Parts: sequence; C-alpha cells; structure tokens
Amino acid sequence: LEGGPSERRVTGFARNIGVETFTIGAILIDISAADVSDLPGGLPVDGMLVRVEAEPNLGPSGQLIASEVERAGFDDDSPDNDDVEIEGFVTSVVSASEFVLGGSLVVRTTAGTEFQGGIAADIVAGAYVEVEGGLDAGVLLATEVEFESRVKLESNIATIAAGGGAFTLAGLPGITVQADGLTEYEGSAASFGDLAVGDHVEVEARLLSGSTVVASQVKETSASTDIELQGPIDAAPVPADPVFWILGVMVETGALQNDDFEGQNDAVIGRAGFFAALAPGVIVKVQGTLVGSNPNWDEAELEGEED
Repeated sequence: LEGGPSERRVTGFARNIGVETFTIGAILIDISAADVSDLPGGLPVDGMLVRVEAEPNLGPSGQLIASEVERAGFDDDSPDNDDVEIEGFVTSVVSASEFVLGGSLVVRTTAGTEFQGGIAADIVAGAYVEVEGGLDAGVLLATEVEFESRVKLESNIATIAAGGGAFTLAGLPGITVQADGLTEYEGSAASFGDLAVGDHVEVEARLLSGSTVVASQVKETSASTDIELQGPIDAAPVPADPVFWILGVMVETGALQNDDFEGQNDAVIGRAGFFAALAPGVIVKVQGTLVGSNPNWDEAELEGEED
C-alpha cells in the first residue's frame, strides 16, 4: 500500500468481487464512488490485476474508498504487453522455470532472466518477488525477478550453528536465519564472523521454506530488550482471537488493549477488526519487549499482503 497524505494507492489481484466492493489481499476496496470506466462492466474480474487510487481517509470498517480503479499492466486491450511490473507472493512453483504469482499469474523465466537479491532456486511458495517483463498470451515472460525482504526480525542471538552461516533468535523459537553471499552487514558487525550469542540484531530477510529465512541484511545494534516479528500469517493453525502464528511462532495477544491493534498506515482498527483481516499470507508485524527468553507483545499491526 502506497501513497502520501492526499491519496492511497494499491496494486494487486482482485478477489471476492461484490456489487460495489472487492478485496486485494486483506484490503477491502469500496468502489461505490470510483471511476471504473477502465473495467469491463464496471467491475474487476476475479483474479484481474488492478491498480486502485483511493481517498486518504479510511471508511468506517477500515476499507479503502476508491476514487479510480483500472487494470494494471495493460496499455490497451491486447493480451500482450511488453512493459509489465508486478509484485506479490509466489503461490506455487510449476517447474524450475515457471511459477504462479498471486494465485493466477503464470510467470516464466529464461536463461536471460536477471535475478536480484537471490537466485532462481530461491523461488519457492511464500517468497515475495517483484517481476518485470512482457505478457505473451497471458504468461509473464520475466526479464527481471527481484526478491523482496518481507520478513523483519529483531531480538538477541540465541544460538549460532556450528560452522556458522545460521543463527536463531531469543523469543522467536523455530525460526532459523541463514546468511549467504548476498547478505549485507551493518552496525557493529562487518561479517557473519563478528556475530556472537547475545548480540542484539535487526534482520531483514526473505522466506526460504517453512520457518527458515535468508537474511538480506543483518544489523548489530547496542544492547536492547526490543523484539519484533514481521512475516506472513501461517496457513495453519487458523488464527483465532487471541492467537495467531507467523513462521511457526505462536503470537499470544491476550494482554493487548483494543487500541494496540492497528491496520495499515497505523490506523487503529481494534481487536475484532484485526482478527477479521487475518488470512494466510497477510503480512503482520508485532513488537514488544523480551523478558528473559519470552516476548511480551504490546502492539500488532497489519502490513498488508501483495500490495
């Protein structure tokens, strides 16, 4: 979700089409007052890639009030287009050279496809990527695939794997952070070898598989009890107030107050609105303090899905 104080913008795949509403990820879009002249019949088709411009203020249910909705990635009515840019989650991998983005868009890579922030083998279900290329009969032929860091972690290093290359964090059991040749280091650490158990780190990463992530950046900071977990909601177990799971970590929110739950752009949506918006793949950030080896969460915020 993008936009300044005067507007909001979101691009993604339209789902749950209603008479005057649809969704993009966890975002409800109200098009009752929107310019929809670019859409056939005035409504998007399920799975259609659309671009939404919306009013700065949210509706009473936290919905975006759209001012304009148009098809994204197309300059005309042709099924082919040489200049398409779209980002989202890989929902399935068909083969070593083909995957599905956002549940419906087939992306094909070639020997000439340029990869940034990762390699072809890093394309797995759950990875978040930005793809540039051209459409050919509805298939996006990728000229560039860039891996985006949608996972953010902050805590103290709990363990470092024998031989190096991976570590775990206090209060985030089960998550393994791997470093590779593309990992950048900031703060007090210039390399993986500078890290030690007990160091406080901030990590930006991309999902590899399960609860294993690959760090794009590791920043060692001064000692702190801050803890943060940002990532996609797990498909199972199903979220149920007051509990949800991110990367296999159970987040218990029973101690949070109603105004500790925020939607995108820091708008307070309350406990009921927050849990109603949770679905597999929706990006959520929780922050708190580390008490011993356990997190004490004090804020939960929706960060969106493929927007």
